[in-house]
Amino acid sequence: MAGDVVYYEVRNEFYTAVSGILLVFDVTRQSSFHSLGRWLQELRTEAGNHVSEIAVCVCGNKTDQFPREVTYFEASQWCARRNLPYFETSALTGHGVDEAIHTLLESIVEPNAESTWAQQNGDRHWWEMSEKESPETHSNKASSKSHSTMQSQHNTRETPPSKQKVGHTDSRQKDTNGYTQKEVNIIKRIQNARTHYEILGLGPQATKEEINKAYRKLASVIHPDKNTSPGSEEAFKALTAARRALLNSGLP
Repeated sequence: MAGDVVYYEVRNEFYTAVSGILLVFDVTRQSSFHSLGRWLQELRTEAGNHVSEIAVCVCGNKTDQFPREVTYFEASQWCARRNLPYFETSALTGHGVDEAIHTLLESIVEPNAESTWAQQNGDRHWWEMSEKESPETHSNKASSKSHSTMQSQHNTRETPPSKQKVGHTDSRQKDTNGYTQKEVNIIKRIQNARTHYEILGLGPQATKEEINKAYRKLASVIHPDKNTSPGSEEAFKALTAARRALLNSGLP
């Protein structure tokens, strides 16, 4: 979708029939990141009752360019608060592009399996939250502090069946293969991470205690002895290696 205002009359015709939307911002431009809230508001307004059936993924593009104005931690926190999957991509190198598009397509073709790709936020989804009440990561100094991006995954409430949206399922419900969507989500996030901190879901100022705590939480979910989902063994090895590397890096 073209983001320029002059294209509004063209793109707004497709909101009522759209199945999936890929929101892309420029990680080298903070103003581009700030526009995401306006995009979600426009989608909520134009799509109406159909909005809960639309798959949405967010991409932070131009990761090959510097300097960055939007950190991975900042963007992933913003998306996690709205239960939206987040990918780091580079149109130039192709990094993350295939995975982002594949996930969006899966969310459209198999909504019951993929539409809850991101962390659960109680019984509320992004379209149920106005941007005014949604905590804004970019309005504070969150990127300079250490918080686990996985916090919301471990502090969720059961969603009453009457409040579950069409095409959206509880990520903790095991499917016919014997593993949960939450487990799949964590593995995909680890596979998509580019640094040791991103693997653990931490900011760059994380302490040893926070690193160990994040490791224990993730390991309890993706350990191959407990998790049968594809890629669990590789993800666990990456998680262990990330923890070891950070602890051996001379942290205070």
